[in-house]
Amino acid sequence: MFLDSVHTWHVSKAGNDSNSGHAGQYPVNLAADAKLTIGAAIAAAAAGDTIFVWPGSYTENGLNLSKQLTLIGSGIEATKIISTTSDALRISVSHCTVRGLSAIAPSSGVYDGISIYKIPHTTIEKCYGFGNVSGIHVIEIESGIGGYYTEIINCKGFANGCGIRVDHADRVKLKDCLGHSYGTYGTWRAGIYFYLGVEDIAENIIGICSSEAEDDYIHFVGVYTESITGIFKNILCLAENELTLSPHTEFLGFCNMGASHSPLLINNLLTRVLAYSGIGYGLYNGANGRIIVNGASLSGGLPLQEEGISFLATDIYNADTTFPIVISDYCLMQNSRSGKIYEGSHGLTQWLRQNAPVGAGL
Repeated sequence: MFLDSVHTWHVSKAGNDSNSGHAGQYPVNLAADAKLTIGAAIAAAAAGDTIFVWPGSYTENGLNLSKQLTLIGSGIEATKIISTTSDALRISVSHCTVRGLSAIAPSSGVYDGISIYKIPHTTIEKCYGFGNVSGIHVIEIESGIGGYYTEIINCKGFANGCGIRVDHADRVKLKDCLGHSYGTYGTWRAGIYFYLGVEDIAENIIGICSSEAEDDYIHFVGVYTESITGIFKNILCLAENELTLSPHTEFLGFCNMGASHSPLLINNLLTRVLAYSGIGYGLYNGANGRIIVNGASLSGGLPLQEEGISFLATDIYNADTTFPIVISDYCLMQNSRSGKIYEGSHGLTQWLRQNAPVGAGL
C-alpha cells in the first residue's frame, strides 16, 4: 500500500478538519483522510509541504499563506477560494507556489483576489483572481541580486479596478496572462498596471479595460506602466466604453508614465480604443521617459462617434518629454496613412527606418 508522505496534504469538501490530512491509501479516501478547510491544512503543514485542494468552493475569510508551501488546486473552474470580507488569498511569506485555482474576493471594498505582499520568490501559475481593487496584486517587493523574484504565469486577473496590478514591486515577470478591468473602481482603471517597478518583464499579455461605467474624468487603460525600467513583448491593449461620457474622459491603449533615463523596451505592440466620446490614445507617453518600440499597430480610436458627440483620436501621443519615442521598425496606424501624432513642446517621435510609418485603415 502506498501512503502519503508527511509533507503531502489533502483538502476536500468531503473531508473533516479532525482528519490527518494525509492519504492512508490510493485512491484517496477523502472523507476519512482529507481536511475540510484550506486554513486547517496550512496550520498543520510545515514549510516545504504541498497541499492538494480537491474540487469545490471553499469560503474561508482571511486565508493567509503564511508558510513556504505549495498550494495546488484542481483547476480554476474546479477549485474556488471565496471570501466575503477580505482578500481571498494573501501570500505573506517567500518561496510559495500557488497553482490551478480561483481566488474570488468581494466586488466591493478594498479587496484583492490574490495579493502578494512584500515578499519575493513567489510563483502564481494557472490561477484566476477577482477583486474589487485588483484580481492579482503584487505589492512592494524590492530588487536584489539573483533571478526574478515573482512570476505570474498563465493567469487571469479580473477586477473593477485593475485586473493585474504590480505596485512598487521589482523584478516581476508576467507571462501569458490576461488582465481585465471592468472600469468601475478608481481613477486609473487598467487591465494590467505596473507602478514604479525596476526590471519588470511582461511577455504575451492582454490588457483590457472594458467598461460600462458612466463616470467622467476617468482614465480607462489597456496596459499602464510607470516602471522605471522594463521589457514588454507581445502586448495587446484594448480600452473601450460605448457610453456617451465627458469629452475629458481618456481612453488609452498603452500608457507609459515612467520617468527614467533607461528606456522602456516594447516589442510587438497592438493597441485599440473603442469609444463614442472622450479622448483616445493608442500609444501615450506622458512623462520624462524613453520608449523604444519594435513593431506596432496603433489605434487611438475607431470611428464609433455619433453626430454631435465629441471624440478625439490620437495614435501616438508624446507629451513634453526629454527623450523621444523611438520607433525602430514598422508601425501601422489607424487614423491616416501617416497616422495621427501629437507632440508637446519637447516631444519627439523618431523613426529609425525610412519606410515607417506604413499602412493605414486597419
